[in-house]
Amino acid sequence: MLMLLVLGGTNRMVAAAYVWNTHTDSLYNNIISLKLKGSKQTIAAEGYANLNNYLLEDYIGFLEVFLSEDEQVFERFEVAQEKRFIAVKNGDGKSPWHLYVQAEMSLHFALASLKMKNYYDGFMGCRKAWKLYHANRERFPQFKPNLKGIATLKAIMGIIPSQYQWGVSLLGLEGDLKGGMERLRQLSGTPFEFRLETTLIYTSLLIHLEGKHDEAWQAIGRAGYPLAGNLFTYYTAANAAIYSKHNENALAMLANRPKGAEYADFPFMEYLHGLALINSLDTNCRPHFNNYLSQNRNQNNIKNAYQKLAWSYLIVGDTAQYKKQMGLVKTKGISELDADKQAQKEADSGQVPDVPLLKARLLFDGGYFEKALSIIYDKTPANYTTKPLQLELVYRKGRIYDAMGKQTEAIASYKETIKLGEKEPMYFAANAALNLGFIYEKVHDKTQARYYYNLCINLKDHEYYSGLSQKAKSGLERLD
Repeated sequence: MLMLLVLGGTNRMVAAAYVWNTHTDSLYNNIISLKLKGSKQTIAAEGYANLNNYLLEDYIGFLEVFLSEDEQVFERFEVAQEKRFIAVKNGDGKSPWHLYVQAEMSLHFALASLKMKNYYDGFMGCRKAWKLYHANRERFPQFKPNLKGIATLKAIMGIIPSQYQWGVSLLGLEGDLKGGMERLRQLSGTPFEFRLETTLIYTSLLIHLEGKHDEAWQAIGRAGYPLAGNLFTYYTAANAAIYSKHNENALAMLANRPKGAEYADFPFMEYLHGLALINSLDTNCRPHFNNYLSQNRNQNNIKNAYQKLAWSYLIVGDTAQYKKQMGLVKTKGISELDADKQAQKEADSGQVPDVPLLKARLLFDGGYFEKALSIIYDKTPANYTTKPLQLELVYRKGRIYDAMGKQTEAIASYKETIKLGEKEPMYFAANAALNLGFIYEKVHDKTQARYYYNLCINLKDHEYYSGLSQKAKSGLERLD
């Protein structure tokens, strides 16, 4: 137990304890809404008579790392968390919150470390969290919050890229993507303290790990997101809308998202707004991309944003501005994320994209399928003199047919894409294989689904390998 605290300037002494009540819940929801500054002030004023304030403070630190991806912010979080661990370890060991709070803080550290690409520290944090969650579950099997953490770890560890599997096996962690996702799905529909957070985690993993964008959109609908005043739910809902090609919904959410000094800086929302606009071929995307570039505090996604700016000029025939922005792709940011690698590759090639194909791509990404198809419907590979453009045309048609539910045409186009592009250093063939895997999985043809997921993994020489192979691995996990 912590030292007794003197509250309110009186001589009344109150023992510190783990408490979760309506006030704690309200403070937690403010934090998840990204009202971080005011929440910090509330905790500073209250102190730590409620030991769960250490957990809430840790949420704030973790979210600051998540939003900024800034190394200095991470270092401050790490130092502050060490002090919180010391304080919490002296808490009431008979409470189900005691080990849980330590497990959650370990998970926060792990995820923050992985976000900052400190992989060894991240895996060690996962291992520590894993042991604490399971120890607490043995002591308090009915304590539902344990299940959220265990399910999240199972899902994450089940899809760690192959080059980092050494960390999973070395530390004896157990990955189970399918089981973890199913548990998160169940919990997202169950009333308990962390239902909101569980739904946010579940939806994000559906999008970024499993590539199940329509399911993510449905989960958002069931949860009633976005919630008024909660910026994080606007981010998650807009993300799901964009990835599931409900672009008009995304535009409405982004235009009406909560703003104000009480919310933490979240530059990526500006990027998403720009992305949704360019997906409708709206050049009003430019101020949003420029806002993102001026506000962003890390080097990731910079090349990608400049590329999108360049495209906004190219689609209206301004080749000079296109080339100027692509010149910035060469000199700004870093090439670690798949999208940044693709932008760098386009800049290095010096090849200006074909405008009809680019417009079809953007409109497809926005869910404007009929309009996208109308731009390239009458074109055949014979209209193009280079192999890359012929390949892209066939691929784009396959994607559009797939989204429109024209399965026969989609399968034919995807297979032609693989035939034309499996030896080319572009992502089209790999993504065609991935989408064939999705199609065959939906119709329960496990043999064909497994074949195409493995083919996606084996087609390696392209800029999107990390993301596509991760989704293919997720597909194979689901088939087992």
